[in-house]
Amino acid sequence: MEFEISADGKRKIDSLYNHICAAVWNLGQHVNSSGAGMVEDHKEKIMDCVSQLQSLLDVDKPFTWVVHDPSGLSTFSDMTNVEEAPMDREREWTCPEGAEVVVNREGVVQNVSAQ
Repeated sequence: MEFEISADGKRKIDSLYNHICAAVWNLGQHVNSSGAGMVEDHKEKIMDCVSQLQSLLDVDKPFTWVVHDPSGLSTFSDMTNVEEAPMDREREWTCPEGAEVVVNREGVVQNVSAQ
């Protein structure tokens, strides 16, 4: 699964769990508030992404969380198992089935597009 939470320039100190929860809640709100104005297929793709994010919260199996931080300011309280690598600035992150979702650090949906 690939998912993006975009930077908004504001410092945010939070757990990974809370970042995922905020994204789940805000994506659900986005779908609910769009009502009939959103194509059904688009809603299904976004909710599929939400479902996959929710499954990460249960940690049924280990997963890797990749942080792309052009500013280099992201830190983790426990750097055990954290690997640093050069950033691929050209990569596009998309949810399954081609729904692209961009969410800021507060989990607010900035852009959603079906491909």
